Amino acid sequence: MISGAAPVAVGTGRLPLDSVQLGLLGLGVLLLVVLLTVLVRPKGRPPVPAVRRDATAGLRDPDEDYRHVPGQLDSRGPRVVVVVQPVKFPEGSPARRAVERALAEEGWPAPRWIETSADDPGFGMARRAAELDPELVLVMGGDGTVRSVGAGLAGTGVPLGLLPGGTGNLFARQLKLELGDVAAATRDALRGKDKRVDVGRVSLDGGEEQVFLVMAGVGFDAQMMAGAPAAIKDRVGPLAYVVSGLRRLRGESLRVSIAVDDQPPVTSRVRMAVVGNCGTLIGGIVLIPDAEVDDGHLDVLTLSPNGILDWLRVGLRLLTRRRDKDEQIAERQAVRVVLRCEEPQPAQMDGDVVGSFTELSMRVDPGVLVIRTPEGRVPRRAERLADALRRA
Repeated sequence: MISGAAPVAVGTGRLPLDSVQLGLLGLGVLLLVVLLTVLVRPKGRPPVPAVRRDATAGLRDPDEDYRHVPGQLDSRGPRVVVVVQPVKFPEGSPARRAVERALAEEGWPAPRWIETSADDPGFGMARRAAELDPELVLVMGGDGTVRSVGAGLAGTGVPLGLLPGGTGNLFARQLKLELGDVAAATRDALRGKDKRVDVGRVSLDGGEEQVFLVMAGVGFDAQMMAGAPAAIKDRVGPLAYVVSGLRRLRGESLRVSIAVDDQPPVTSRVRMAVVGNCGTLIGGIVLIPDAEVDDGHLDVLTLSPNGILDWLRVGLRLLTRRRDKDEQIAERQAVRVVLRCEEPQPAQMDGDVVGSFTELSMRVDPGVLVIRTPEGRVPRRAERLADALRRA
C-alpha cells in the first residue's frame, strides 16, 4: 500500500548480460511494453460501496429498457446521433455507410451526424447531441474522441455507445465491446442495455477539471505515449508504443509525492504513477487488479523497477496476476488522489499526452456516465452496482 510503503531507493548498477540472456530479456520486455501500451479491467473485488444519490440524480434507470421500437418517436427528432472524427471517418466513407446500413437493418431511422473539429475533439458536440434528446449517442473515433464525448455526456443521462476507431480503444476494451467491425458494434449498441459507470476528474496544475475514463498519470507510460507520434501509430498501430517503450526502459525515475484522500502525502522515487478508473490491458492482462469502472473508487499504482531485470520481473508478475507483496509495485484505492512532481512531467489521460505538469489532482465521479453495453457481455460488477443504485 502506498501509505505504508517505504520510499524505493533507485540505484544505477546493471548486470552484465550475455547474448542469450539479452535475447530472453528482450522477449520479456517486449511483452511488458505491449501490455503497457493500451490500458484497461480486472477481477476479485470487495463489496460495491454505496453511491451518492446526488451523483446520479436525473439519470435514467440503468435497468430500464430504452431500445427503439420502429415507427415510434421518430417525429421528435433524431433517435440516434453519431459524433464522428471526420479525419478518420470522412463523409461517405465505408465505415459511415456501414453504420447507416446497420441502423436501417435494425429498423432505426437514419442518424444525425455531428463532426468533431480540431478545436473541439467532442465535448461541445456531445452537449449539442444531448440537447437533441436522442435515445442514443454513438461516438466514432479514437480514445481522445471517446474521452471528450464521454465528458460531454457525463451527468446528462443520455446513453453513449462506442464504435471504436483508434489505435488503443482503451475504454471499449474495458467494456468488452466489439472491435474492428463497426456494423457489429452498431448493432450491439442498438440491442444493448444502459449501465452507469464512473468517470475520473483531474485538474492539471490547478486548472479546470477534465474527465478521464481509463487512466491518468505521469512517468514511463506518458513518456512512452509521447514518443509514439500519431503518424507512426497510424502506420504501424501499437508497435509504435513498443518501439517507444523500449527506448525508455532505462530512463530516470521521478520523485513523486502522492496524497490519498485525507492521509498525509508519501514521497518516493518511481518510474510510473498512474491513477485508474479501469485496470486491464490488451489481452486481459491486469495492470491494476482492484480497478473497476463501476466501483466508486480510483486506484493508484506506482511502479519502481530499477533496471531491465526489474522490468522483466514486474512484467512477469502482471502476466501471472500474482498478488504477493513487491516493494516495486504499490497499489491503493481512494476517492481523491493528488500527484505532485518536483518538476513538470509529461502527463497522459486515456492514452493521450496532454502536456507537462507538476500536479495532478484527481477525484472519482461515480455513476455519472450511462454506457450502452451489449446484452450478455455486461461486466458482472456493473450489474451489482445497478442493484445497489436501485436499493439506495
